[in-house]
Amino acid sequence: MKKIFNLWLYELGKSKFMLGFLMIVFFVIQVLVHLMRILRIDPKNLNVEDTRSVTDLVQSRFGMNLALMAAFIIIIIASVYIWVKEFRSKGNFINRLFLLPGNRMQVYFAKFLTILSYILVLQITQFIILGVNKALLIWRFPVLADHIHYTDFLNSGSMLQYLLPLNGTAYAWCMAFLMVVIVFFFQLAILEEGLKAYGWALMVASLVVYFTICCLILTSYMQLTLHLPLTQTEQYFMTMLYAVGFMGIHWLVDYYLLERKVSV
Repeated sequence: MKKIFNLWLYELGKSKFMLGFLMIVFFVIQVLVHLMRILRIDPKNLNVEDTRSVTDLVQSRFGMNLALMAAFIIIIIASVYIWVKEFRSKGNFINRLFLLPGNRMQVYFAKFLTILSYILVLQITQFIILGVNKALLIWRFPVLADHIHYTDFLNSGSMLQYLLPLNGTAYAWCMAFLMVVIVFFFQLAILEEGLKAYGWALMVASLVVYFTICCLILTSYMQLTLHLPLTQTEQYFMTMLYAVGFMGIHWLVDYYLLERKVSV
């Protein structure tokens, strides 16, 4: 456990630029879109008694969705790059990590925790963004100072219940989905590295088979959710079962690849 913690700190130290870039992109997109929206409205034309117009000012779904899309793409890139940069770097530094006492999955879990840390930082950043957006709104429309509160921003978009721990089941579903995505791209990077010694033909064939299996799993999940009369809670529970099973199988496969197929 201590090795995982130390490796996690090591990975965070190397990922400062990526993490900083992710925070800036996430922050700037939402705040900039929000600022552009409120600057288009003349404060003299604002009717405080019109609840709908005030609610529209608080909501900034376009900016949030755009920022989430950008963050999602960056996290996917980071999930692959965090392995590729080690395998492709001069001196193949990851070999030194693999030669440390303990099994190689400890290196895997340290990298996994690093990507999860990106997501945690985004969640903290989102709380800050909501506060900044509230301050900008009051700066532009001082008359709203007594009419809006921070909780109005927390309830302003349906996506927030997934991004922030406001709704337990929705948040758990989102985190399970994100962990599945991380594991998927980790698998691609390790599969490519573990099988490249056997030739490009086998490696490409293995990737095709892997994609096919993942598509079949996704299809079975979609079929069950569409055709079974499940409640929302039951759908969340089934999603969690799929996510746990998906990650468990991948961890076993990655353990085999890292221990037996990735040469040092």
